[in-house]
Amino acid sequence: MAEEGPDPALKAALCEMAAWQAADRATRDSLLLAKAEFLAEAGESARAYETVCRIQRFGLSEDQRAELLRRKLIYSWEAGKLDDFKVLLEEAGKTVSGKPRHRSTDAAMLLSIIPGAGLAYAGDWASAGRTFLAGAGSIALGVGAFASGLYVSAFLGGGILLYTTLPAATAKAIEAANEFNVRSLKEFYTPIYNALR
Repeated sequence: MAEEGPDPALKAALCEMAAWQAADRATRDSLLLAKAEFLAEAGESARAYETVCRIQRFGLSEDQRAELLRRKLIYSWEAGKLDDFKVLLEEAGKTVSGKPRHRSTDAAMLLSIIPGAGLAYAGDWASAGRTFLAGAGSIALGVGAFASGLYVSAFLGGGILLYTTLPAATAKAIEAANEFNVRSLKEFYTPIYNALR
């Protein structure tokens, strides 16, 4: 059985120590790039991205600058920093036709006044159906009690139930809109990321 080498995280730490002691900038930059590779190998893409962001672009050749930008794009994508990925893509001069689909969190919040509508807008149809049934049930309970002259029951049964479900549904609609936007960005930019690899 062959022995494995040192852990990638340990290699990254050793590269960092060597980078601090490097006599010149070129050696330091190459050690930081190696550290970023080891961090990415260890599954720490966010730290790998932070590491390559420490490398200064001035004084680098055109090829070195292009490689640094490519690494930033890859690590930002893998770290889930899609906003940074988008900015770096513009910096690279890559144009992408079309736009990713987007759901407004404000619209999801406002639509949540109607039980389930904010969730449906954000694309979470299962939760929208459950929220609609719970909201419609509490409204029906309140209206039925009110029509029967049971005003206190109408307030307690329908009003309080609706009051307790509405904020949770609103928060869930905002979260669903954010999740939709992240999924949409990933789908939109996946071909570019695959081309960078």
